[in-house]
Amino acid sequence: MTVWDYNDRRNDSNVGTVSFDLKSLADDGEQPGLLGEVILDGKARGQVKYDVNYFPVLKPAKLADGTLEPVPETTSGVVRLVVHQAKELDPRGQQINPFFKLFLNGKQVHRSQTLKRTPNPIWERPAEFLVTAKASATIGLQVMDDNTLVSDSKLGALSVRLADVLKANADGNDWFPLSQVRSGKVRITAEWKPVLMAGAINGAGAYTAPLGVVRLYFKRSTDLKNVEAPLGKSDPYVRVVSKGLVVARSVVHDNDLDPVYDEIVYVQVHSPKDTFTIEVMDYQHMTKDRSLGLTDFSVEGLLTEGADRKTQPWVGTGKVSRTDSLKTDGRRSIKGNIEFEAEFFPCTLLNNVSFTPSESVPGAASKITEVDEAGSATDDDEAGDEESIAPTVTTTTESFAVPSGGTSVNGAASKKSSTKDGDGVSIPRDELLKIQTGVLAFQIISGQLSKKGARLEVLFDDGVRPSLSPLALEPPRAARLTLSLFSARSTGPPSRLSARARRTTRGTRSARRSSASSTSAASS
Repeated sequence: MTVWDYNDRRNDSNVGTVSFDLKSLADDGEQPGLLGEVILDGKARGQVKYDVNYFPVLKPAKLADGTLEPVPETTSGVVRLVVHQAKELDPRGQQINPFFKLFLNGKQVHRSQTLKRTPNPIWERPAEFLVTAKASATIGLQVMDDNTLVSDSKLGALSVRLADVLKANADGNDWFPLSQVRSGKVRITAEWKPVLMAGAINGAGAYTAPLGVVRLYFKRSTDLKNVEAPLGKSDPYVRVVSKGLVVARSVVHDNDLDPVYDEIVYVQVHSPKDTFTIEVMDYQHMTKDRSLGLTDFSVEGLLTEGADRKTQPWVGTGKVSRTDSLKTDGRRSIKGNIEFEAEFFPCTLLNNVSFTPSESVPGAASKITEVDEAGSATDDDEAGDEESIAPTVTTTTESFAVPSGGTSVNGAASKKSSTKDGDGVSIPRDELLKIQTGVLAFQIISGQLSKKGARLEVLFDDGVRPSLSPLALEPPRAARLTLSLFSARSTGPPSRLSARARRTTRGTRSARRSSASSTSAASS
């Protein structure tokens, strides 16, 4: 892995490289919490904390009678897509040097070699890439003319769902007409290799329902580092960081080296090996907050497999009390401590928890026809450039967390319908909305931001502090945004959800000192 320093006006600079031996995955396919040294020119330049998970391609097993057992249907997998050739490209009276760009959901995944002076190029160029949501995956193709003196011109485009490509290939059709041109077609074949990734890779581009939530009760800290001496004392607060994002935080305590937090926060768990960083920070009004110390917290041991893999696959093992020393100065020294309690509450597993493709998503199924040697595309075909590839998705339901006793916060039993489809239970919508605690999943697909250097903030009700705020979106990446976000439903009246894009300037931050938050993940 190579770490880069992003620069707006000049080339990005290399910070260093982290090495990992892939052979170790043969013995242990899931290795969380690895710490790798960033090396540049033989010198250590820092560290990167990362997780590595290996998911092999599923292969059919041979039965006793010699037949092959079919592999289970999965939503994630590896696609091997081959662009064989193109025919009848429109040269516009000139010699052309065609090449193609391949896109997955609007992001370029491959560029072919350039073939000189031919309107009928034969590439036979394969590409393999990971797909985390098979039903909504969209393949985009742009055939371009490589020009050395002027910008490359487009010779045709194609936008088609992966499922439509696989179905067309199964029916014996592998020719697809190009759009936005007077003539041209391209021959494509695809092979689907299923990979089982359920519950183990949150944030890979597909929605992964949480196993449950961990309730963290922050009690107090003692003997914290004073970074404001001799003029005053530190203004501490606690934050919880997961995979580089702040997922929960407490209020600020002014001028206190022995703060009593007495505050509960909730964090979601997507793997029994999840690890969180609990960090005590010093609040700064005009500059960046400073770390007073941190400790790592693993959920391993807080949960175990349940008796029923369908209705309750995970259960909590009870409350754990800890007093951890805080590591400071890059984990080289220890100063102060934090006392807290942790307890796991499982989520009820529901059916159909996914972001399914909307019926209104433009597809190319109707355009996949048998193309003979005389066939050609029309000028009004669907645009296939990267600006029109991102699909639209809609949610189907939510998963909600309930205490281990099986009742909701208001005391009503959570009635489970006898109808079961797959691995979960079905609950009527009216009953689902009566549950006062849970995890609300929503997806922000894309947006056009008017200013560079912006970020997206998601707020619930009248919360003065965003419940989720990703890292800053640097230009030119700020022009397009695709996020899968998860936050929690607060107790009380139905919540209002709003999103806003903000400049990443520091500005005033007095709102962070609020003593109440409307974004708690679940009731105690």
